[in-house]
Amino acid sequence: AYTPTTPQEQQEADNIKKEALAQADKPISPPEGILEVSLSAANQDSPGGPLVVRAIINGATSGTCKLLLTQNGNIKEYTSTIANKGTYYGCEGFDILSTELNAGKWILVLEAYNDVAKGSAGQEVNITL
Repeated sequence: AYTPTTPQEQQEADNIKKEALAQADKPISPPEGILEVSLSAANQDSPGGPLVVRAIINGATSGTCKLLLTQNGNIKEYTSTIANKGTYYGCEGFDILSTELNAGKWILVLEAYNDVAKGSAGQEVNITL
């Protein structure tokens, strides 16, 4: 047989509904934080010399740096770690031999990430052999 809800049951249902609505209204925070990645070097010191890539990482004391170089569908990928550089944290650095790269313009993207955050920086570089 049907019995109407008691005032207590109605109050519990209203509270559950209010809580569900409050949860639904909360903004969804991204699961990952943002690392600030600043390229401090991304060039050759001399024609035929290595491509020197260095970066300062704000927001992390550990993690991975991944360097992607792309030219006409040709992709080169290198990794290093985020390390304490004395007064800042940065990538261990990359010295890419020019013999590994073709001459011309490359798109450089440096990603830094760890379990809780990520970030990237990029620019175009010109390789001369």
